[in-house]
Amino acid sequence: MGLFVAFEPGQAGGDDEQFKSKTEFGSNEIGRFSTYYSRYGSSTFDLAVLDEQTIRNDQPNTNGQQINSWYTCSKNSLKPCITAPYFDSVNGQTKGVVSLSVPYLEKGKYAGVLVVDLSLDDLQEQSEKIALDIYNGDSSVSIVSDSGVVAANSASAKSVGKLASEVWPQNAAQLQAKTFASGMRAEQELDKFQLLLPFAPIAGAAPWAVKIDVPWSTLMAPSDKLADQLDARRRSGMWQIIAFGGLLGTLGLLISAVIIHKSLHPLRVITLMMKEIASGDGDLTKRINYNQPNELGELSGWFNRFLDKLHSLIKEIQISTQQTREAALHASTIAQESRAKLNAQASEVDQVATASTEMAATAQEVARSTSSTAEAAHESNVAGSQADRIIVSASQTIHELSNGMGQNMSQVKELAESSAKISSVLEVIRGIAEQTNLLALNAAIEAARAGEAGRGFAVVADEVRTLARRTQDSVTESQSIIEALQQNTSNVVTAMGESHLLTGITVEEFTKVGAALLQMSAGVGKINEMTLQIASATEEQSAVADEVSANVSNIRDFTQRLAINGQEMETVSLHLSALAENLEEKVGHFKV
Repeated sequence: MGLFVAFEPGQAGGDDEQFKSKTEFGSNEIGRFSTYYSRYGSSTFDLAVLDEQTIRNDQPNTNGQQINSWYTCSKNSLKPCITAPYFDSVNGQTKGVVSLSVPYLEKGKYAGVLVVDLSLDDLQEQSEKIALDIYNGDSSVSIVSDSGVVAANSASAKSVGKLASEVWPQNAAQLQAKTFASGMRAEQELDKFQLLLPFAPIAGAAPWAVKIDVPWSTLMAPSDKLADQLDARRRSGMWQIIAFGGLLGTLGLLISAVIIHKSLHPLRVITLMMKEIASGDGDLTKRINYNQPNELGELSGWFNRFLDKLHSLIKEIQISTQQTREAALHASTIAQESRAKLNAQASEVDQVATASTEMAATAQEVARSTSSTAEAAHESNVAGSQADRIIVSASQTIHELSNGMGQNMSQVKELAESSAKISSVLEVIRGIAEQTNLLALNAAIEAARAGEAGRGFAVVADEVRTLARRTQDSVTESQSIIEALQQNTSNVVTAMGESHLLTGITVEEFTKVGAALLQMSAGVGKINEMTLQIASATEEQSAVADEVSANVSNIRDFTQRLAINGQEMETVSLHLSALAENLEEKVGHFKV
């Protein structure tokens, strides 16, 4: 969203007095280099200079941090810093911002700072997209800074920039840096399940946290459904056993009543037959062979029918028992799969942490490359100033040479015309040097752009090449004029005797001009190299951001609470399986 480069007073060339209030060179009212480059819309850019009141404003903002903490933090710590989210006015619009600052050190001492402003709108958009991927949008994803300020909240964009203790007062004790430092936390809060995933936005900084809230009912829906199915099967099996047992008991009482009613002798016959059936291995295939036309014969017939029904009943019980055992084993398998998914979740969280670290490292690489670009621009500026002073000195020397040649006006007239042409060409060189310095500064600022850096720098690079060609043409013309001047000088050797020394000095001065311009060209080349590094680092940062988004979306499938319930469900399923095996063993005593 914005890039700010500022040097300490006197650190950008050491001659701030000459640049007071020269905004075209990026200097403020005291001559300090303090340029802010911002983007608004998709293709609109703005270049501004921050005054001293803005840089030194240490009043607290609505969240309690100093307004200029983006400048003072790196200055005091000599390390990269990241601010808590805050609101700032950019191009007439109030925007949520997080500032990343990197100090520029000169021989171990603080010389300036590079500040990159990141829009909270991007974080808010990412949190909303991630929330839609977790349980089909039935969740919320938030980002909380180490100072407890909300950086993004998919459930309420209006809460961005507020203290987390105001947005979630019931979790105020958990949403702070010391809690984040203890690692990942997962717990139930009233009717929601909360997951805190700490991460370090930059190396060495206090941890921030990603807060994911999922309704407890949504989280436990698969487990509740499975528990209901198991409970229904258990109740169904129990009622079947009770019904079959009751039926069997009723029939037994009826048979007993009939036997008591009959005479003992025929009853012994029936008893012996029944004893034969009962004394075996529960063989339900045997039948009583007593077909006498009396009550015992009728009893035998009904008892055989009873065995027929009992045979079918026991067989159905065996089938139901087998199905119950298979259902219990299936439930156990589901529980094991749930635990495996939880382990996969831990792996995904590790990947999120790794991707966040890589993204922070890439941001630092961007900052370091941009800082080097600013240094190269500074070197080019110094070289241009040096060339300017040399050109002025050369002009004075040529003027003295003109006065010394006053005795031969006819020849001196031609020499004066040639000198005037040389002065004109040198003025072109001077103008090119000044424009090259300004273009180098623009190139340093253009290089800070992430996605569209190539197009902006291409324009600047093309302009630099054009100016370089003009410089070469002017130098060639200067050489031709100097040769003409030397030819004219040979015609007035006597008159130029006293001026010969001054001519030699002039040649030396122009040699210095050439060296200074070469040094300026080298500085521009270094700017080009640093800008390419910035483009590469920006692409890497984009790839890492995509990886972070993919890993966080996988978190929706795994919860710590589900693992606990899954383990309990596995235990219950194993117990149910054992009961089913026991019942199957007992029913197996009957031969069907």
